[in-house]
Amino acid sequence: MLSNIRSEKIEYSDPRFHGIGTVIEVEPVKTSQFWQGRIKFRGSQWKAKTLSNANLQINDLCLVVGRTSDVTLIIKPYQD
Repeated sequence: MLSNIRSEKIEYSDPRFHGIGTVIEVEPVKTSQFWQGRIKFRGSQWKAKTLSNANLQINDLCLVVGRTSDVTLIIKPYQD
């Protein structure tokens, strides 16, 4: 399933981009109101961002729910 949010195509149905990751870097807020940074996911480091307000810090767990066309992972905070 593709979604087009803010003129950006987002893929949610690819099972390779679903799972739990760990925040390794938090980018300072620039123009986006949403969280941006890097996560470790399945042994690799990835650019990542949320599509809603989130307060993620280094070493927090996150849930990968999709990816953009430029392979930025879409995440949300992980909750047990």
